[in-house]
Amino acid sequence: MILEEMRQYEWTISWSGGKYSTATIILCHEYGIPIKEIIYVRMMYDENFPATLPVMTDFVDRAKLVFENWGYKVREEKSNQSAKDLMTKKYKKSVRQDKNGKPYGITAFARGWCNFTTVKRNTIKSLNHNEYEMIGYAVDETDRLGRLTDKKQSIMVALGVTEEETFDICKKYNLLSPLYELGFYRDGCWFCPNAGVKQRQYLKDNHPELVDEIYMSITMCDYDLSPMSNRNNWVKDYYKTKENNQISIFDVCDLSS
Repeated sequence: MILEEMRQYEWTISWSGGKYSTATIILCHEYGIPIKEIIYVRMMYDENFPATLPVMTDFVDRAKLVFENWGYKVREEKSNQSAKDLMTKKYKKSVRQDKNGKPYGITAFARGWCNFTTVKRNTIKSLNHNEYEMIGYAVDETDRLGRLTDKKQSIMVALGVTEEETFDICKKYNLLSPLYELGFYRDGCWFCPNAGVKQRQYLKDNHPELVDEIYMSITMCDYDLSPMSNRNNWVKDYYKTKENNQISIFDVCDLSS
């Protein structure tokens, strides 16, 4: 769809705070593409605390004000379910003795079966009932372009914008997520077991209270976590250095392999 056609409709944009969706909003603003609504789902760790890093939470709040000052409606909703609810929920065990059944605790967020991704997807679907949706796909994301339809379009594709160019588009308005400047390659939850080394170090240096929460989510498990041990050893090592630690992580979960 060319820009002239896009201007004939009002578009909903699902905004995550990342470079793709932020650049999409900016380009629609610059090229006069009508925005019916910007939807932001605030994924929650518990009822009161977001799942995003505090620095990202602050950025989203600031960027939201910018979009509202531009005259757009920003609809913010909490996720249908919190991460802590997913962690604490106990699933029925498999009838097979050699299989644990569905994951809970920190394993609910492991790569390949992250239940929180489903929560986010379902929350967005429950909010977005608009006929036309602007998707944040760059023109060089060839593996995703086949998902576009007459009613799901990308202004970046129409303009030939590449992934690399989205950084400058966001920087132009001081709306680039701070996570990129910190060297993070993904906007994951702060408790995600797939977090990279830089994200883990950032947590240890700036938010030890969040590491405490991750520790508690690990100790919640009552079955073997060895398939995920390489992702959680950093927590074990962190607590080795803490003084007066009364609860040993080895007493609750096997993370030693």
